[in-house]
Amino acid sequence: MTDIAALAIAYLAGAIPFSFLIGKLYGVDIRLVGSGNVGATNLKRAIGGRRFGPVACRLALFLDAAKGFLPAFFLADFLASRGSFLSIEWLRVAMGIASVFGHTFTIFLRFRGGKGVATSAGALLAIAPAEACVALAVWLGVRIFSGYVSAASCAAALSLLPAAVAFRCGNLSGDGLPALAFGTVAAALVIIRHRENIVRLWRGTEPRAGPILAFGRPAADEAGERGAPGASAEKPQPGAGPKHDPGQSPSAGRSRAGNGSSGKEPVTGDRPCRSASGNTTGARS
Repeated sequence: MTDIAALAIAYLAGAIPFSFLIGKLYGVDIRLVGSGNVGATNLKRAIGGRRFGPVACRLALFLDAAKGFLPAFFLADFLASRGSFLSIEWLRVAMGIASVFGHTFTIFLRFRGGKGVATSAGALLAIAPAEACVALAVWLGVRIFSGYVSAASCAAALSLLPAAVAFRCGNLSGDGLPALAFGTVAAALVIIRHRENIVRLWRGTEPRAGPILAFGRPAADEAGERGAPGASAEKPQPGAGPKHDPGQSPSAGRSRAGNGSSGKEPVTGDRPCRSASGNTTGARS
C-alpha cells in the first residue's frame, strides 16, 4: 500500500457521516435541523429527546472520534512497518489530518461535513496523548463554567499549540515538530469552522446548552434558536377548577369561584346579599 492510497483511505474513513446516518435511522435529515451541521451536537438537537436518542448521540460522538484515532494509529503503524519514506510521527499526522478533512469536507454529502472537533480529538489522542488530555480538560472547564459548547471547542483548539510547545519544545527533532504541526492545522480548522459561533459569542447572542451530563435535547441550540418566552410557565389543565384552600369553607370557595367566573363585581353597598345558607340579609353597616 502506498502512502497516497493510505491518505485516501484515511480521508474516506473520516468522511463517513455517522451523525447523518444515525439521524436518517430516526427519519431526520440533520442538515435541515438546528444549525444544519453534520455532527454529534446537532444530532443531539434533532433526536436527543426521542427513544434511545441519548444513546445514539453518544454512539455518534464515539464513532466520530474513532474515525480520527484509528487511521492515525493503526494505519500509520501499518505503513511504517511496510517501510514508508515518512517517519511514524509524520505518518500519524498525515493520517490524522486526512481523516479530519474527510469529516469536515465529506465527499458523501457534497463536502458539507461537521466542524471536526471530535475527529480532531481522536486523531490527537493517537498523535499526542498528553496534549489531548490538556485539550479535554480545557474543554470540560469552559463547558461547565460558561455553558457554551462552541466556546469550549474553540478554547480547547487554542490550547493545543501552547500545550505542544510546553511538552515538546525540547524535542523538536523527534515527535515535537509533528505534534506542533497537527495542533496548528487542527486548531485553525476548528476555529474557522466556528467563525459564526464566535460572532454570536461576541454579540452575546450565542445560546447556552443544557447540562453537560444531560445528553438530551438542549433548551437552546448553537444555531441561535431560543425557546418561546414563557414556554416554561405552568399551563392550566383543561377543566381544572380553582385551587381550594384547606382552611376555607367549601361554600366560600364556591361563592368566590362563582364571582370570578361570571366576571361581576362583588356585591357591596345597599344591595341585599345572599348568605351561604340561602337567606337574604341586609347591607352591611
